[in-house]
Amino acid sequence: MLLPAEKENGHVNPSRITMLLSRLQFGAKMNVLMGLMLLLSLGGALFNALSAKDSVSGALELGLQSQVDSYAGILSDLHSRMDDQQFQAEARALLSKARWGEGLSGYLFLADKQGRLVVFPPKPENEGKPVPATRVNETGRDITDSFAEVARTQRSVIIHYDYQKPGNTQVQGKSTYLVPVGEYVLGSGISLDSADAAFSAYMWNSAQCVLLNMLALLLVVHLIAH
Repeated sequence: MLLPAEKENGHVNPSRITMLLSRLQFGAKMNVLMGLMLLLSLGGALFNALSAKDSVSGALELGLQSQVDSYAGILSDLHSRMDDQQFQAEARALLSKARWGEGLSGYLFLADKQGRLVVFPPKPENEGKPVPATRVNETGRDITDSFAEVARTQRSVIIHYDYQKPGNTQVQGKSTYLVPVGEYVLGSGISLDSADAAFSAYMWNSAQCVLLNMLALLLVVHLIAH
């Protein structure tokens, strides 16, 4: 016959846990209960914060896709009716005016299937140069492979990677949407810093609420125990 303190098949006998809990004073039991409640509350807050972050990211990416798709339709029509020289000139004229956001930080760019920039409104001097080397989260390969894949398959794709804004030392997530336009690739990216901010704000507010509730419960337990 096994004693309560013994183990059976490598597992602690439930009666052992029951015995240990029965020996605890009321206040200690309540502290254990509050500890469990704290862990569950923080776990729930983390889950909700991640859900909020995903929702914000999804909304940002949906707007990005709509923006790029609308210009891709215009450029595809131009590409079907013009030679390369005419098309690039028209694309440059069109995309140079397609700026939005704070400080006109939002823009579209056109690249070839090797990832060389054909039209790059923010810095025209970079046209003809390859896009900066960046490791894509989904594939683990350089971003130029994504341009080649989009041009080859003629299928749009949204990719994610880490990005450091100019003048900012903090690395943030970024989404870029790539759409085929003949043998070219039209793209635009958006920083996910607002989604990160939503996550941080949600966690901070949730942590404050949880701690206030725990302090209130702790005061009630103290009053009851004494």
